[in-house]
Formats: sequence, structure tokens, C-alpha cells
Amino acid sequence: MEHIEKFIKESYSPSIGETSKGITCTLKHNDSLTDDVIIYFEFTEKKLSKKGDKYLIVDTNVDDLLQFLSNYFNITEDEHPTVKKIIVNVGIDSLDKFYSK
Repeated sequence: MEHIEKFIKESYSPSIGETSKGITCTLKHNDSLTDDVIIYFEFTEKKLSKKGDKYLIVDTNVDDLLQFLSNYFNITEDEHPTVKKIIVNVGIDSLDKFYSK
């Protein structure tokens, strides 16, 4: 699955946004081949102030990317949970980098 993680990191640009309940990490495909991937985070603390704060992943919107990867990399439906975990981890890494600046 390393090739899928590499593809996501090279082909998608992350952006971090705030909502009234937490933070979103949006992954946009560099060539707009898929819909945006949105990962929603809520925090256990009132405000995220430093790397390592606690947050919960409350929702993800990855269906279009999973369909794209199924076609492009021939992943099966059984592999979707593993790929979804990779996508979420890319979002977490992006969030950590954003707040460690």
C-alpha cells in the first residue's frame, strides 16, 4: 500500500480550515481528477495550541477517491478500510505539520 500513500502525497494538496466544532483537512487533487477529500476533526480541548493535542476524527468524505483508486490501482472493496486509514493518516500528518509551524 506504500504506492497508494505515495500517490496521495504527491497528487493531493492539503489545506486546513476551521469550523465551529473543530478543524477540517481538505485534500485537493492537483489536477482536479477527483472530488475533494474532507476529513473532519473535533478536539477534546477547547483550542488546539500545539502538536500533540487530542482530537477525534468524526467524519470523512473519501468515496470519490476510493472509486478512483479502485479503477486506477485495482484495489478491491476489502482493501477500502486500509486505504481509508492511509488517507486519514495523511490528513493527520497535514494537521500536525500545520500546527507545528
